[in-house]
Amino acid sequence: MGRSKKEKKSLKKRIYNAFDIPKDVTRNLPVTSLRGRDEAVVENYLGIIEYDPEKIRISTSAGTLCLTGEEMLIKSLDSDSLIITGKIRSAGFL
Repeated sequence: MGRSKKEKKSLKKRIYNAFDIPKDVTRNLPVTSLRGRDEAVVENYLGIIEYDPEKIRISTSAGTLCLTGEEMLIKSLDSDSLIITGKIRSAGFL
């Protein structure tokens, strides 16, 4: 017979722990990196909710990420990550 869902989850968890696989990879969590005050990189995002030069809201599996600042611009965008440049004042989850 096959394994139950609980057994499969337990096995996956043991494998992830044995190989020290980061949680952001196993649970598709967002990874946000600020490079000084001029650039933000957001990986594992779901979509862009709001975009203007002073405020960018991004949908992630952990909630809505909100960046505020001045002259912000999405410099690069692909299916896995986006790069935002400008004068970033704050970043946080709503």
